[in-house]
Amino acid sequence: MKIAALHGRISLAVASLCLLVLTFQTLAPAAHAQTVVATIPTPNPPGSPDVDPAAGRLYIPFQNQIDVVDENTNQVLRTITLGEEIKAVAVNPLTSRLYAADAFQGALYIIDTRTFATVATIDIPYARNVVVNPLTNRIYVSNSFYVFVIDGSTDLILSQVSLDGAEGLGVNPITNKIYVAQDVYPGAVDVLDGATNTISAAIPTGDDATFAVAVDFFHNHVYATNNSSITVINGANNTVTTSIADDGQPGGIVVDPVTNAAYINNEIPNEVEIVNTTTNQAVGTINTGTFPLFSALDLYRGSIFVSEDGTPNGDGTFTGSGVSVIELPAPLNIAPGRVRTPIADASPRVAGTL
Repeated sequence: MKIAALHGRISLAVASLCLLVLTFQTLAPAAHAQTVVATIPTPNPPGSPDVDPAAGRLYIPFQNQIDVVDENTNQVLRTITLGEEIKAVAVNPLTSRLYAADAFQGALYIIDTRTFATVATIDIPYARNVVVNPLTNRIYVSNSFYVFVIDGSTDLILSQVSLDGAEGLGVNPITNKIYVAQDVYPGAVDVLDGATNTISAAIPTGDDATFAVAVDFFHNHVYATNNSSITVINGANNTVTTSIADDGQPGGIVVDPVTNAAYINNEIPNEVEIVNTTTNQAVGTINTGTFPLFSALDLYRGSIFVSEDGTPNGDGTFTGSGVSVIELPAPLNIAPGRVRTPIADASPRVAGTL
């Protein structure tokens, strides 16, 4: 009953946000004068973070720890210690589960976000990337050789899909499609059908070493970062619509469908590049710390969290490692705590509730 109720509330929120996007998708993005508004330091280079927009929490993995951060204050609430080398985390807010991929131990840890206790461990060799489809309660883990499909209700592996160079992952929960970046030469994005757990398409990106993917599930577009470009894919027919040159060594990417903008981490100039996804033109940059790599987007609050490796000191320590917080443009009224107000419900939301 609880899951059904939560599913209904999430569905209403998604429907409201879809209407919001339809209202603004014909407008040009707002002027981008964004800057880093806060930095959350970590002692070592962080992995790929994720957010729980329902609880207002950010999860930052680094080495054998995960920092739990309050999004409203950007303060660390607690630190979870487990494993050896947590590369990525993903949250399912509907089931209160956090998934942590440990490459060194070859494991996927499952954590109850209400108690922060580890409730299960699944053996997955070299687990590097993880993503969740909250509507199907399926978890997807890549390890450069396979994509593992896990049933979130039983914590059992349902399928092991062979895919050379399987790297970054993205999900369209509306179409139940999972997009996998192939870090091979030449690069590609593979489409995993969530209904059959089979590869339904392999889309060449026209560039090498495809690293990360991001999905705009309102417009059904997919964005992939490569060695020196960003590939834009039409999710309806799995065709490349355009390629955007990027010589800044692009890494992680997130897409904000509300303001029609993609945010690409460029490691070499230490910046986040902003691309207007209506015109597919670069419209600005945001300066960050050293070597920005991964990103997480809280679409509900309008924030991006960018993980930065920092500078090695030569003795195993790092200077400047952490996560930068960037606020996104606000096309609508903003409630307290930078909550984007769905147009079907103009009342402010309280962090920790749906």
